[in-house]
Order: sequence, then structure tokens, then C-alpha cells
Amino acid sequence: MTFPLGNTFKDSEIKKDTVNSTHSVPITGTDMSLVHEIWLEPDENGQMLPGLCLCGPMGDAFRALLDESAIKISEIKGRSHFETMVRYHEFLGREAYTSHHPEDFEPYPEEWLHIQYNFLRESRAARPTCKVLPPKGEN
Repeated sequence: MTFPLGNTFKDSEIKKDTVNSTHSVPITGTDMSLVHEIWLEPDENGQMLPGLCLCGPMGDAFRALLDESAIKISEIKGRSHFETMVRYHEFLGREAYTSHHPEDFEPYPEEWLHIQYNFLRESRAARPTCKVLPPKGEN
């Protein structure tokens, strides 16, 4: 998916993340990645500016700063700051992300993984199940 961020968009030209902005990136018991949300928020000129935050309670402070017209457009996963930023830059169509800080390559703290995993598990358990209807003509 390419997203021309230098342009001004109308709401009709931007597709929101499906299922009411719930978390679409699957996690598994062996996956040591954190889910990050990609948001777009319009500036005073209507240009959509991207932002990135952690999914769940660790991203609450970021999301609280967003204008009510901001929309979540996607999610990405990463095991470290560096891996996440590489994927974020790729998603935005920017040049390759680089870093000279050794800590950027370190895995995210295990505590963060537990916080997010528990949040995602609880939010999935609380989400109502959807009834899948058969195609028209089938009973």
C-alpha cells in the first residue's frame, strides 16, 4: 500500500482500518514483537501527518494528544525500535531508516510484551463474535 502523505486528503479518500480500528495484527505465544499503530492526523492545512504509537495502554498518552479527526490506518509489528522504524519507513515510502544508537537494536523489554499481550488477550475476549451469513441463495 502506498500512501502519498505530501498531499491533502478528503475523508472519503482515506480508508480507515477495518473492524472499528481493532487490532488486526495477529500475535502468537512465541512472537516477541510489539504491535504499533500508524495514525494520520490532519494539520491546519488539511495535510495528513503520520504518527506511530504502541498498541494498548502504552500508547494511550499519544492517542490522547490526537485530534478527534485522526484515523488509524494500519498496524505493524517489531521486536526492537530499529525493526519497527524500518517497517514504518517502508510503509510510508521513506528512505531506509538508520541508527547509530546500540540500544535501538535491543529487543523491547519483556515487561512491555506482557503488558501488550495481556491487553490484546483481554480486548479479544471482550469483543463480541460476529455471525457469518452464507452467500445469498444458500441456506
